[in-house]
Amino acid sequence: MIPCRCLDQERLPRSSAFSVPFRHPGPGRAERGPGAAAGRAIRMRTGTHLNTKLQLYQTLKEGILFIIASGIGFAINLGITAFLHEILGISPGISFAVALVCAYAANYFNNRKWVFSSDAAPLNQVGRFLGVSLVFRVLEYLVFTLLHYVLGIYYLGAVLGSLISFYFIKFFTYKKLVFTRSGDAERPVSG
Repeated sequence: MIPCRCLDQERLPRSSAFSVPFRHPGPGRAERGPGAAAGRAIRMRTGTHLNTKLQLYQTLKEGILFIIASGIGFAINLGITAFLHEILGISPGISFAVALVCAYAANYFNNRKWVFSSDAAPLNQVGRFLGVSLVFRVLEYLVFTLLHYVLGIYYLGAVLGSLISFYFIKFFTYKKLVFTRSGDAERPVSG
């Protein structure tokens, strides 16, 4: 009999239930004996563990790219707000609203193509992104209004506070609801 290689990777405790080492039954034979269940459990656990690691790696990679893409959107947002208010003399509220629209377009293209590498139908994603972003933008604007007009915080600080307040919620919402890939459920995550 050929010893199972999976036992070389991970040792099980020597209890009475696992005292007999699992031996691979060979091609075409059914797995039997007290060690068979342990061998199957190890193989299943190793596969699940590997898939979990790949999913974690993919999420971390997307999270870092999302930080960069959000930084680009933030620079657009802050730059346009400051330019419209400081140079053109437009009120901070209108300046921030215009900047949110500009940042929306940049964020859509960056997230779709670069961060989440989505290949789903673009028209469906535009609709979902518009709906989800609209909710976030309204919430961000309400937080900005609260911070700037009610609490009297300097307008650039209010912009920063309103954008940071929804960052993590946005990442997972975009990942799970907006920028899905066709066949996500069927194919394994790749690095």
